Amino acid sequence: MAETAIHGLVAVPLMLFTMPGDKPAPAKTTGPAKAKTPFSERAAGFAKRYWKEAALTAAAIASFSFLHSALPIAAALFYWVFQTDTVKALRAGGYREVSPREREIEAALKDGGQDAAQTAALQKEAKTWKSRQFAAVLYSAGQAVMTYPFQNFALPLIAVLLMGTAGKGLLLGQLLGAMYFGNLIANSSQANLPEIRLPFLGRMPGAHIIKALVLGMAAAWVYTGLVPGSILAAVAAVAAAAGLMWFSSKVTNRGWIRMLGLGLASLTLPAAVWFFPGLIPFLSVQTALTISMLAYGLFVGPSAVSLGIYQQNATNKADLGKVFGTGSSFFNTFNSLGYGLLALAAGAFTPAFPIMFLPMGALYLIGGWYFWTAPKRLPGLPDASFKKPG
Repeated sequence: MAETAIHGLVAVPLMLFTMPGDKPAPAKTTGPAKAKTPFSERAAGFAKRYWKEAALTAAAIASFSFLHSALPIAAALFYWVFQTDTVKALRAGGYREVSPREREIEAALKDGGQDAAQTAALQKEAKTWKSRQFAAVLYSAGQAVMTYPFQNFALPLIAVLLMGTAGKGLLLGQLLGAMYFGNLIANSSQANLPEIRLPFLGRMPGAHIIKALVLGMAAAWVYTGLVPGSILAAVAAVAAAAGLMWFSSKVTNRGWIRMLGLGLASLTLPAAVWFFPGLIPFLSVQTALTISMLAYGLFVGPSAVSLGIYQQNATNKADLGKVFGTGSSFFNTFNSLGYGLLALAAGAFTPAFPIMFLPMGALYLIGGWYFWTAPKRLPGLPDASFKKPG
């Protein structure tokens, strides 16, 4: 019921007013049509070009019969994708949108009015700009491998351990609802919608209406679910959601990318409660998980959106399909590796949690640092993590 309300009252208006409506430009055709290469020739060329990659993939598939793991297959397919001409061109910056700063650097290097140290610094900066597309693809894939396997593999496993098979659905729905609600709080605070005329109220900014709906849902969620019947808890939830909205409205794309690690770090709360039950007496593991998943969604969702926006802005519009297709391949391959590694690690412990929080925490610590330093490899992001006043 809550999911239907969110989609109908919040998600649909957001998409209706923010999705671009431009029609794609018709393809231009110049000169006589080229003769189509016969399929047999194309197949022979493909086999000649990728025979090593195909053999490696076949061997990886054969290994499943005795390794009983799909990890070699995912690795072989990733290697195959990595060797394609499209990926090589992407790594070389062939599909990028050349920025004004790149033109400035090129002009300065041609002018040659710098000393050796300044020239080296300019060359290094030019290389960073040239590789920013591929860096964005890798960061998107890294964000995926640290989040989707946890959401879709670890969370259901945790729900079974805490509630049993019969009760896992209720807890899992609560946890995923908290995650998406955190995402909704962050995104609703950044929506830029036109004014809407409401009966008896007149014209109101669309963004204010969306925020009011989200705050109302926060109160209803707490009053009917988390703390049933408590008006005080519902009021506190509205105040907390309003504070998070205010915070989210101040964060730039640079900030969301850098702070992905804060969302991952929120999982230390349920881990601490699970390992040390008396540490926070008033928190159960289930409640700690719910709070942490809200914080997790608050940071994870906007960071993924920010990376997607950056990748699109860095790409020549004629090559968006190639770049996003390559990004999807990396995204899915990294996800496959993540699921495989997580399943392998979970199989080594009985029960898998809470002990699995230790290797996951180490991975998230490294990942948090990796994303905190991302602006060094993603030039063109806003200068600061928070918007300046005014």
